Amino acid sequence: MKKASAKLLQVLIMFFLLLAITGCRYDPYKDEVNVVVETDYFYVQLVRNEVEPFARILELTELGKEQEILVIPDKVEGLTVTQIGFKQWPKTFFGIDSTNLKKVYVPVTVENILENTFYECTNLEEFVVLSVPKKPGNVTTISSANVQVKVIFSDPLQENKIIVTSGSGGFNILVNLVFHYNYTDAPNSGIYWFDYITGSNLYRLPVDPIKTDTTFTGWYIDEECSIEWDEELPSSENEIIELYAGWE
Repeated sequence: MKKASAKLLQVLIMFFLLLAITGCRYDPYKDEVNVVVETDYFYVQLVRNEVEPFARILELTELGKEQEILVIPDKVEGLTVTQIGFKQWPKTFFGIDSTNLKKVYVPVTVENILENTFYECTNLEEFVVLSVPKKPGNVTTISSANVQVKVIFSDPLQENKIIVTSGSGGFNILVNLVFHYNYTDAPNSGIYWFDYITGSNLYRLPVDPIKTDTTFTGWYIDEECSIEWDEELPSSENEIIELYAGWE
């Protein structure tokens, strides 16, 4: 009797494993609770059945696949975007697939970028991670078919805390355009946006920052906000511009 029960259990286990391997593929587009919405450039799943609901970027729309520069949104329909890509064993995988994409900006809200999410972006050149890591050396790595991709990130071990690093050459270069929140106890170690501009590469300037009960007055080249920025950008990698937000 015990042998028969054990054999039956083995058969059931094998059956469910086979079922999982051959047929059980989760499709987020058919999920009626955690629905998928479409923005201009992204398909985004709104995950609401968690203790802390969040949004995850699944893949690009057709219009998104045409873009050379993409800025990952920090919120979609009121939910914070914390994840890019999605994978569920054994067959479900969603990621960013584009031969046009050359530069990506990732907001501070993103906590998880799944492995190989950007692997099919064969022409990706620069990947800007705008969040300051909580621990020194805790830096995002990006797997791409283009091994020359540069990851631009903030590293507390560096003197100015922000560097651009080459994924293949292993060398570091200081970024040359930094936007500071310019107020006490600002998030992300006081850094709103940064970039590395050579005079010939692609870039995107940030939208205006928001601070509760305060109006943003523009970008200035000094902390006292006495000299307005003339919107001149670095003309080479050696020219450094630091900007400070004005508030009233």
